[in-house]
Amino acid sequence: LRNLELTRAELDELGEPKDTYELEGCLERASELGKLEQRISEAQADIIKITEQAKVDIEALGQWTGSIEALERLPLPSEETMRRFEDGLTELDQRLIEIGKETAKYEEQLAEKQKALADLTRIRELPGIEDLWTHRNLRNKGWQSVRGVWLDEKEPDPEFLGAFPDEIDLADAYEESVLKADDTADVLREDAEAVAKAEGLRGEIEALKGLLEKHVAERQTLEEKRGALWDQWLEIWEKLGVIALPPREMASWANKVEDLKRRAQDIRDREVSMSSLKNDLDSLKADMKDALIRLGETVPKGLSYASMLDIAKRIAKGHEHLRNKRQELQNRITGFQQDIDSNKQRQS
Repeated sequence: LRNLELTRAELDELGEPKDTYELEGCLERASELGKLEQRISEAQADIIKITEQAKVDIEALGQWTGSIEALERLPLPSEETMRRFEDGLTELDQRLIEIGKETAKYEEQLAEKQKALADLTRIRELPGIEDLWTHRNLRNKGWQSVRGVWLDEKEPDPEFLGAFPDEIDLADAYEESVLKADDTADVLREDAEAVAKAEGLRGEIEALKGLLEKHVAERQTLEEKRGALWDQWLEIWEKLGVIALPPREMASWANKVEDLKRRAQDIRDREVSMSSLKNDLDSLKADMKDALIRLGETVPKGLSYASMLDIAKRIAKGHEHLRNKRQELQNRITGFQQDIDSNKQRQS
């Protein structure tokens, strides 16, 4: 009987345990979320590391300056656009190279023909058929002037006299024109083979000059087209604040920008995840504080999440221990009571 009374007294001294269901729910959530403060700290460190590396890569990128946020909003030209400009510029550059080679070839041929003509005419001037017609026409013009002065008492033809040195009279001028025409005809007869060769060289020289003029004109047209296309290319990038390189290099540059954009998105995703963790921590911390206060506990201000979690675990464990102790004492009381009842029955 005394043991029963002592056990009942001990049970009464323990007091009633409080309902820790709400606090245990918070501890279960904390277990599921893991070490929140550590996870937030690690996430923040990762974000800082990735962001700093992105800044370094932007500086190394060149051609553009700005933040990673501004880079992410940069509307890059499409791959099709860059390929179109690359193909157009490459085609024009290739044609300019071809024209350059052809021009060099024609210039070399022209120099060879001019040298051959110079060698051929070094000892004696070799006139051509056109020279003969020119000299004969001048002679005929002189004869008409002589007839006009002789028969019609006209003034000498100034255009005819203009073909000779100053202060020469009509008679001398006409005589010189006759000699020149006759000399040209004689040379054409006497050196027919050399004349024909010289005439051929002159024709080839004129043909080569024509080709060179055509190539110069075509080169100028191509350079104008290329300049206009390049200006369009520069304008596309200038609107974005980017210093443009040739299309192929800008395609590589754009790939690096796209990689930085993906990293910017990764940083944002990580920031969202970290913000979610912070919200979970703040929410759980507030719920634990409310649960502790409802259990009659005093929670110091400015308490960290980890410290509050330790307190919550200690309080929950204390109440669990209290319940277990009360259950143990209750079981002992029941046992003592059963022993007393059994003794009474045997005595009766």
